[in-house]
Amino acid sequence: MDRIEHPGLRAEARRRYEKGCLLLALSRSAPLLAVVPVILLLARSRSLAAASALLLLATSVLFLFQGRAYGRALLPGLLAGAIPFGLCALASRAGVVCTAQVCVQLCLASCISGGLIAGFLVGRRAAKLPSGRLGFLASAGWVTVVVATPVCAIAGASGVLGMLFGLAVGTAPGLLLAPRPA
Repeated sequence: MDRIEHPGLRAEARRRYEKGCLLLALSRSAPLLAVVPVILLLARSRSLAAASALLLLATSVLFLFQGRAYGRALLPGLLAGAIPFGLCALASRAGVVCTAQVCVQLCLASCISGGLIAGFLVGRRAAKLPSGRLGFLASAGWVTVVVATPVCAIAGASGVLGMLFGLAVGTAPGLLLAPRPA
């Protein structure tokens, strides 16, 4: 028995599928709107915080729309990014003078150590995946950086670079020490 296909049927099915995926990604990204006020409240630079919040929302929609390792990396990246974000926010609010002009060592140390912990956790999670480790690492790392940058920027460029360094260095032990999937 021969199949009869309408010329535009396949294209129409694809459009509807992608529209459904986009709507699902948008609905699953909506809870991140609750994170936006926290980023705006704790960051010193409102423009950097707003740009980071918009980038986080766009990244969320894109990663969830894409699916696979990208979609799986979103939540671990958010949680990992909350570590340097929270540590630096606490350090900058703990009675220590930490501004873009004058930054005490505590802010920088918080960004570096938060990046190390975040990198370790992301690397450990990636090592447990049966496939797609590189895509997961890149995606979760990107989300971590987008989340943590507005607050680590309190320490200036050195805070952001310190967090990036910590994230990169912390990833290797996480990858090496995590048990491999069976």
